[in-house]
Amino acid sequence: MSCIFATILGAAILWPAPTPLSEPLPSPNGYDDFVRAGRLLVAFSPDYKKLPTDQLQAAVKSNEEPLRILRVGLARDCRKPLEYTLSHFMATAKDLPTMKQLAQLVSAEGVLAEREERYREAAESHTDNIKLGAAFPKGGLVIDHLVGIACEAMGTAGMERVIEKISAQEARSILGKILEVDRSADNPDEFIARDLVFAKRTSTISERLQAMWTYKTLAPEQVGLANYKAKAHLNSRRRGELTIRLASHIYQKEKGTPPRQTSDLVPNILPMIPVDPETGTNLVLNLSK
Repeated sequence: MSCIFATILGAAILWPAPTPLSEPLPSPNGYDDFVRAGRLLVAFSPDYKKLPTDQLQAAVKSNEEPLRILRVGLARDCRKPLEYTLSHFMATAKDLPTMKQLAQLVSAEGVLAEREERYREAAESHTDNIKLGAAFPKGGLVIDHLVGIACEAMGTAGMERVIEKISAQEARSILGKILEVDRSADNPDEFIARDLVFAKRTSTISERLQAMWTYKTLAPEQVGLANYKAKAHLNSRRRGELTIRLASHIYQKEKGTPPRQTSDLVPNILPMIPVDPETGTNLVLNLSK
């Protein structure tokens, strides 16, 4: 029995982690545009929602060039460069605060448009944040996706505020963009697969033994992933619920009456009913929202 256990333990420690199949980096790569936009950011208050309107206008105005470059990146294919080494991780980890600052800038732009009752432009800004949150983590690790989820949440919250203030035509345009995000975003299992390889490739045998002892498991790199998957599923569910709200708004604007159930939105507005990523069941129209 001890021999079998030793064999299993040795395999857990020494068995090489297979590298997940990865797509080649696009050229040009939208990720490079995001990094370039971040370098040009003019600092502004992270508490931008409480800024007086004139100060918020100044903050957005001073960052017109980063916003322009960011949108060039959003129009391109995007994939984060990834190497399974600590040196590469440390070199690219500094991009994450920059991505969050870019999302705050786009959110500030949307908030300003809301104050000035430019609701179509506000909706476009908030949608760009949803796109940014899904775009820059592609090809990366779990930590990249967690930051992306935080960025996307800014966009989702903003869109929820302005849905009722845009026309059916404007809502259809926004809906198409969010459905494209849903189709093209990496799923949590892809991030986890890359993360597990990274953990194995960058930890020493002694570190793995210590982690196994601490967490009482032969796969210590799996610890904490359940919390990540819960956050990723919640993000996906919120995106699905947002598409239903947009579709319901379109239905009511075009037909003069609200839909009775989610299936009323298919196929003229939604190609299919969004699915809860945890249960696999169709999301339900919430008429109270």
